[in-house]
Amino acid sequence: GHLGVPMFFVISGYCIANAAVRSLNAPQPVRHFATARIRRIYPPYLLASLIAVALSLVLTFLIRHHIVQSSQIADLDLLHQGWRFYVGALTLTQLLLHTSFVIRVLWSLCYEAAFYAVIALLLFLAVRAKQTPRLLDALGILTVGTLIWLNLAGGVSPFPWNLWPQFGLGVLVYQILAQPGRRAPQAIFLICAVLVLW
Repeated sequence: GHLGVPMFFVISGYCIANAAVRSLNAPQPVRHFATARIRRIYPPYLLASLIAVALSLVLTFLIRHHIVQSSQIADLDLLHQGWRFYVGALTLTQLLLHTSFVIRVLWSLCYEAAFYAVIALLLFLAVRAKQTPRLLDALGILTVGTLIWLNLAGGVSPFPWNLWPQFGLGVLVYQILAQPGRRAPQAIFLICAVLVLW
């Protein structure tokens, strides 16, 4: 069970690297990438959250009338939360805003959305600097940087950098397979392996 999320992030890094590279062929690469990511993550997340909210409100009513006992979802007290709770729930920024989740198991989507934002920013910078072939190299260097930071800081790093190396590993695997003749991705991968074992 504990390996599920790290594996998910590695697979996601691989898939999102592919999506970012494919977006480079679009007329507006950053817009194409961001729109596709938002469409994939937010509609299912918001639908699941709406179902949970409806269920929570029904259960709160039933508990108030002593029909059922208290439960985790009923204890959300959705009608008496601060603005940060609602903004976080709508934007997947709960970890940034330090608020609770409507559905606790969806915490990993906060990381996923943050990883998308990082790649969109690097994609924007690569397109603007006319250095799009170096996008994946930049992501690899970012992964090395976060591993160095985690090693120097004793494994402590702020969101989302604390879990970026898992995502970055997927990006590196994609780059090694997509660019088999290049040595840079393999070198970055070896540096990452040394930093992980350090």
